[in-house]
Amino acid sequence: MRKSLILTVAVWLLGLSGLAQAYNLTFEPVSQTILQGDTAQVSLNLTLDATETLYGFDIDVNFEPTILEFVDGSYGSSFSTWGFLPVDLVAVGVLNIIAYDDSFTGVSDGLFSLATFNFFGTTLGTSVLTAGGDLDLGNVDTTGLPVLDFVDATGSVNVVPEPSTWLLMVVGLLGLVGMKKKYHRE
Repeated sequence: MRKSLILTVAVWLLGLSGLAQAYNLTFEPVSQTILQGDTAQVSLNLTLDATETLYGFDIDVNFEPTILEFVDGSYGSSFSTWGFLPVDLVAVGVLNIIAYDDSFTGVSDGLFSLATFNFFGTTLGTSVLTAGGDLDLGNVDTTGLPVLDFVDATGSVNVVPEPSTWLLMVVGLLGLVGMKKKYHRE
């Protein structure tokens, strides 16, 4: 009984390994720290293997709008010549990149920058970046309708005070300590 259970689990796990997809969506850099008032540049990259071809995508990128302000965005070089909709805000804290065009021939086998975003650090804090959406990898179901593959990625941008702010704070604290000592002696 025990041997048959182990054999069943092993066969099931081997079967699952064939379902794994080789594509991978990532932010580059995954995490970064910028000074308040500076700009962070973040790329959304997709890695495909030789068996996959990308024919389109529809991906939302979420960020914390109280910490970051969206400045602009552009599609990666593999997609910039196709005239897709511009990278733009679709809601507060939500960007959308969408690329579907009947004349788009697709890309495969490699690392591709889907889009690059520029954010301005407005207030201190950490903004988690999340991306999620659909890829059209040319798969179809038994009726011939396209099957879209869901992808997601996570990253972050940490906005910290500029060094002069820290210096001003330290000088102020030292001044308070000095005043306390002066009044304590008298």
